[in-house]
Amino acid sequence: MIRHYDFTNKRFLCVDTGVHTGWAIHKNTLFPKTGEINCPRQIKLHEAKAVYLYEEFSRLLDKYKIDACFIESVQYFENDLVSRTANVRGDLFFLNGIGWMYWTLCMTRNIERYLILPREWKGNMNKEITAERVFLVNGLRYKETHITDAVAMGFSLMGKL
Repeated sequence: MIRHYDFTNKRFLCVDTGVHTGWAIHKNTLFPKTGEINCPRQIKLHEAKAVYLYEEFSRLLDKYKIDACFIESVQYFENDLVSRTANVRGDLFFLNGIGWMYWTLCMTRNIERYLILPREWKGNMNKEITAERVFLVNGLRYKETHITDAVAMGFSLMGKL
């Protein structure tokens, strides 16, 4: 499983990367500030999507003082239809680029940054089990799975999931 870091008095951002990027800002609480960057459906070109995500993530980093950022990296799952479809369409390459773009934006702001593979923070948990585990920790259900994953990543890093 994942290495545990000393999160004492640190504000850290967990990011579930995608065209619908879920994020959670944790700091000594079971109730992180959460949100989602939703790339509008009318934006069709990958280049335009990347520009939109770049600008919105930049705004997020500029709005909150973040000590560290944990960005979910891309992982291919052979037995998962969504993962296989994304791989065939080439979407995993795009998602990988978005993750590195977020990493670079953190670097330019001197924010500690880490790429985390899904298996490192959630093992084999699917979306439903992840949501249930989050509910057991803080009693909340989040409206979007991307937000739930960002919250769960933070809980996992803190050893609470």
